[in-house]
Amino acid sequence: MRRTPAKRLAGALALSIATLCVAAAAAPAAEPGLLGEWSFDEGAGQLAADAGPFGLHGQLGSTDAPGDDDPTWVPGLTGSALHFDGRTGVRLPDSERLSTPTVTAEVVLRGSRSPGAWRYIVSRGGRECLAGAYGVYTGAAAGIAFYVFDGSGYVVSPVARPEDVWDGAWHHVTGTFDGSAVRLYLDGRPVGASVATALQIDYGTTSARTYFGRYAGDCDLGFAGDIDRVRLWSRALDPEAVVAAAAGNGLTAGPAPLTPALPGVVLPGQPGPGAPAEGTHRPSCRLRLSRPRVTLSRATFRVRVTRSGKPLRKVRVIAQHSGRKRVLGSARTNRAGRARLRVRVHGGARLRVSAKGHTGCAAAYVRVKPKR
Repeated sequence: MRRTPAKRLAGALALSIATLCVAAAAAPAAEPGLLGEWSFDEGAGQLAADAGPFGLHGQLGSTDAPGDDDPTWVPGLTGSALHFDGRTGVRLPDSERLSTPTVTAEVVLRGSRSPGAWRYIVSRGGRECLAGAYGVYTGAAAGIAFYVFDGSGYVVSPVARPEDVWDGAWHHVTGTFDGSAVRLYLDGRPVGASVATALQIDYGTTSARTYFGRYAGDCDLGFAGDIDRVRLWSRALDPEAVVAAAAGNGLTAGPAPLTPALPGVVLPGQPGPGAPAEGTHRPSCRLRLSRPRVTLSRATFRVRVTRSGKPLRKVRVIAQHSGRKRVLGSARTNRAGRARLRVRVHGGARLRVSAKGHTGCAAAYVRVKPKR
């Protein structure tokens, strides 16, 4: 019996639907709670692709074009990785999807020596030079730590010893917060003891920026080393899942806890310059500007440099386009710690003003607006 056109069409539609169902069943489902996964396997270009469910693709440096603040592509543990030199970073899109009450930050990294204290590998948000909403950073002991911030106080995990992580080998680092405790793991092994807390992560007063390799606030706290992979989760991975993730990268090192360089700490209240070093990176040296914005062409503004509230004299202050090396203007501070800077602004989104040779001073930034 011959089939009518209508029956042939119905059969074709049924076959197409069946094919789509089979394909959907075969497609791997996103792991529960996965926010993003960046493996840095592109090997070239300005994009760090996100294999997670939301497509939060990262951008190398501050612009779509190659620049001095781009990390460089290097061979990784698997595929390629990114090398950061302390001035470079990868920025993710500003997204509320990364504002979750519980969190896991998972990183595969390498360094032949410690980058120094308070250097950021992952930074979600930033408030001036005080803190981010959460971060994976080197901590006060210059090893590895994870913290969360509620707008006034910190909870910092135990800090892994520098010799356990900065030995030239690849390591798997995981920081978790489940709403009741902060934990840190190195190669699947817990570092010290968990730190109990019931705080709520502050996403309201910290910025929405998220960076790999640099701090998302006003301090220059860039990471120097290699990153092969980052995964962010909206849940706290349990110890078994952390071990499995480390094993998936061939980096498990046994179940025994590691002795920390510093224990975990809870710091209630907003810390200032005198707070314990484990929980704050607020600098004692600061630059303050007379103008928050300048227009294209020649601009003049004043800078004051202080340390612990006292003026610093004979300090060379320089202005550069953010992420670039060329110096646009410089001046030295007087007895009052003040300097007058004249710069010729040719473009760019903002200027970075810093104290030459004073790495402990937090840089200040001036936004550039076009002439009307």
